[in-house]
Amino acid sequence: MRETDQVKPVPSIGGVVLVCVLTAAFMGTSAHAAEVEWLVDSHGLWHQVSNWSSDPGLPGPTDNVTIDRPAADITVIHSLGTTAINDLSCNESLRLTGGSLTVSGTGLISGAFTIGPGASLTADGAGATITAVGVTSLNGGSFYALNGGNLGLPNATSYAATDVTNPYFTADGAGSTLDLSTFTTILSSTIGAEILSIQAHNGGKVDLSGTTSFTTFVVQVVADGAVSVVDLSAVTALGTNSYYYDNYIKATNGGTVVMGNLTALDDTEMVLDGTGTVNTSQITDFTNGLLTLDGAPLDVSNISNVTGTEFRVTGVHLDLTHLTALSRNTIRLNGGATADLSTITTVDAASFFVADGVTLTVPNATSYVATTGQNSWPYFKAYGTGSVLDLSTFTTVSPSTSGGEILYIQAYEGGKVDLSGTTSCATSQVKVLADGTGSVVDMSAMGSFSAVSPVGASRIEARNGGTVLLNPGTTVVTDTNVVVTTSGTISVGTLSLADQSKLTGTGTLNGSVLNSSGVTSPGISVGELTVDGTYTQAAGGTLLIELAALSKKSDVLAVTGDLWLGGTLEINPLDGFSPENNWSYTILTADGDIHGEFDSLAGPVRSIAYNDHDVVVTSTYMGDANLDMIVDDIDLAILLSNWTISPVDWRRGDFTGDGRIDDGDLSIILSNWTGSPPAAGPPIPEPATLALLAAGALLSLRRRKGSSGLRPPTARVRHLRAAPRLSRPGCRSCLPRRA
Repeated sequence: MRETDQVKPVPSIGGVVLVCVLTAAFMGTSAHAAEVEWLVDSHGLWHQVSNWSSDPGLPGPTDNVTIDRPAADITVIHSLGTTAINDLSCNESLRLTGGSLTVSGTGLISGAFTIGPGASLTADGAGATITAVGVTSLNGGSFYALNGGNLGLPNATSYAATDVTNPYFTADGAGSTLDLSTFTTILSSTIGAEILSIQAHNGGKVDLSGTTSFTTFVVQVVADGAVSVVDLSAVTALGTNSYYYDNYIKATNGGTVVMGNLTALDDTEMVLDGTGTVNTSQITDFTNGLLTLDGAPLDVSNISNVTGTEFRVTGVHLDLTHLTALSRNTIRLNGGATADLSTITTVDAASFFVADGVTLTVPNATSYVATTGQNSWPYFKAYGTGSVLDLSTFTTVSPSTSGGEILYIQAYEGGKVDLSGTTSCATSQVKVLADGTGSVVDMSAMGSFSAVSPVGASRIEARNGGTVLLNPGTTVVTDTNVVVTTSGTISVGTLSLADQSKLTGTGTLNGSVLNSSGVTSPGISVGELTVDGTYTQAAGGTLLIELAALSKKSDVLAVTGDLWLGGTLEINPLDGFSPENNWSYTILTADGDIHGEFDSLAGPVRSIAYNDHDVVVTSTYMGDANLDMIVDDIDLAILLSNWTISPVDWRRGDFTGDGRIDDGDLSIILSNWTGSPPAAGPPIPEPATLALLAAGALLSLRRRKGSSGLRPPTARVRHLRAAPRLSRPGCRSCLPRRA
């Protein structure tokens, strides 16, 4: 974060004249040129009119001011307001503690001169000069040379801020010179939160040629415009601090920053537009910074340490062949830029971005570690038709030891990210996206794709004409969401869903699916997901089907090949929807044969019919834990007997599917009591009533079952599975399960 690099607003001389003329008129002082003297032999305030011969007014823009009391040793204090005068001759001590003092003629300060935080001194206009030749103490404050003015402080050897301010050293306009060449050190306050802006514009010059270091200050340097110069030729180090600010060096539109002795840059942003000039051949360390090149190359051949620095390059060549490692670096190329990274073998935590048809290759890097710490977000991105990020030599992408990173792999609007040689990818989070016509993320060698932490955080998605290419054999995904859309393409031989992975969406997956321990959830809300291949669900897999209220529709998994079933079928009504008894939903279709049955069931399903080419479920009421098509005291007793048990499922009373039994599940039972819920539903009983109801339910169960107590819920399910098979032609009832 930095302040704007534009000149701090300073009133033009015309504006100052107008303000001061109006002020003089109001105060009763004539606007005609006059000689104005300090009248008293004692310390005093500039803005106290009785101290001046111009009383009842203060000195104005056309006045020549003299402060000279031979018989006394006094100090004049300027503490507030905007003051503009013509000439200044001061043989006494002058202290600027606030406000601004502008001289448009000749200013000579022979007495001691002190300036503090928030105050400013300005020489404004062609021929305007200010020189302080007495003892000078600079405890903050800003200095301006404007419109050809010159300001010099020949007896000042140091500058030390005493408060948190953001001072300016500015020269703006042809011939404007701010001569601070006698400064050797520039210190910030003990707090160290200041930003010092050093700016030369439109042919101005700021001379700090004697300064060797900036301590703690964040320094922002701008040379903008032909012949504009900031001279830092003796500086060996820029400031640093613990606040989130960066040093800033900008040379544009023919401006020049002279810094031939600066060999190391840290937390610094450097901007060159192809016309500006900055000495860089002597720099050996450029860390945690930003280098922006636009229109002209830069000699960085001696830089051996670039850890954490971003290179933004437009239209020119970046040669980094003297380096072997990019650690936490970013390379961004656009507008026809090129880069030679042929000697780079280590790219841990680096980011790469190409746009505007640019191609970038990293031919000799074979592995990638995502980051070296938390809160890092490296990326591989290609943007625009013909843009290619070729990382095909990477064989593995690995997480850091500490975790917390997010790696983005993204192709937009026709760009391509080539990771065709990568066989495994495992980081804390990986976000893969191909978005836009012709956009491709090629991971065609990927055998294993996983997130380390948090669970299920990684994502693979293609949309709007984009394509993600996975292994034509098998890609195993762990802790990953694979999102299929109608407008994108994900191609794979077999997608294997391992722990905590999820396949979802409403489009077509080009390939087969093996759901060993993940979740297949068709639709975004309710919708149809097509698998163009075979679908196999093992014992650890789950098929999650949602039921919609208004449309009375369900998710559908459509398979073009054979379908092998096992694992869990979970039916989840959306938004509190309560299906009626005997409603039927087709949840699976297959162009091939259907083999096997689900091992377990969760949700309001009374029966399942496995037909030759589809699977149909028939619903029961919400709250029907034992699947006997009524909601009664038995279901309530089942719920209450499992109140503190975890984990639980539908047959133990978890009708909301949140893994626990609570008031929400109890409310579902009461709202659907006897299978025909009233329009508004009965109120939830008070605790005492609930206890009596529960006791009655338990007693009823004991009477029905004799002394053996509650029969496990699965017993009634088995009984229902013994019911006659559905008579639909070609129907194979799943209850009981076939051998």
